[in-house]
Amino acid sequence: MIWIRRILAGGAALMVVAVLLAFTLSEWRVRRTVAMPLPAIEAAHDPAQIAEGARVATFEGCRACHGDRGQGRVIQNDAMIGRIVAPALARVAARATDAELARVIRHGVSVSGKPIYIMPSDVFNRLADEDVARILGWIRTLRPASGDVTVSTRLGPLLRFALATGGLNSAVNPAGDQPRARPGDVGGYYVGTLCSFCHALDHDRIHQGEFGPATAPALAQVAAAHDPAAFRHLLQTGEGAGGRALPDMKDAAIKVFKGFTVDEIDAIHAYLREEAARLQPS
Repeated sequence: MIWIRRILAGGAALMVVAVLLAFTLSEWRVRRTVAMPLPAIEAAHDPAQIAEGARVATFEGCRACHGDRGQGRVIQNDAMIGRIVAPALARVAARATDAELARVIRHGVSVSGKPIYIMPSDVFNRLADEDVARILGWIRTLRPASGDVTVSTRLGPLLRFALATGGLNSAVNPAGDQPRARPGDVGGYYVGTLCSFCHALDHDRIHQGEFGPATAPALAQVAAAHDPAAFRHLLQTGEGAGGRALPDMKDAAIKVFKGFTVDEIDAIHAYLREEAARLQPS
């Protein structure tokens, strides 16, 4: 029986070593700094531009994650996954320059220069300079309040293991060639800066929704299956054909899509219908 105890002891020792290695590697990845130039973007000051920034922050999902007033939100708190927090924006902004905030949004690099892991900067990376400036203008109007979320993100064992083994990638995005102004084709622009976070154009995609893992259908197929009125209903209510319940879409309709005008929804639909036609085999 001695050899059985030795095997068990050896296995336990290996497990401890693996846990320590995973923690050490994940901690290094969390704490490392990233060399990323600061974007030359300043917050908008014009009241109309700031109001537009509040609207952009709605339909780009900033307020859905960070709270309608930017007060912060604990997105998930689980013993194995950890505590995922979207911090209070006014408190972040109080210690950051405009350029540092723009780098957070567009490149997924924190004010302190460290990588961010839970943020859709891969789609925000495509935002035009003027829309980033508008969002910054809105953020600068926010003030710290007693109800702000002040706790920080804490990675649990599962996320640390995923981080150590490459299953969780940072939100860091390189500098690109973003437009200075919002393009005239707002349909394609909004698909790229918002819808593509969950959906692909030509295939279904599994993503982590507000209510757990979910399948986001191919956008081109969705558009082809809906006429303009039905597509408006889908985005404005989150209901599928025949009133079918779509929990993640309903949540997005309430928190995100409410920021769109009817003309913008129609532009998204028109762009996707064109993509659906383009993707049809000849």
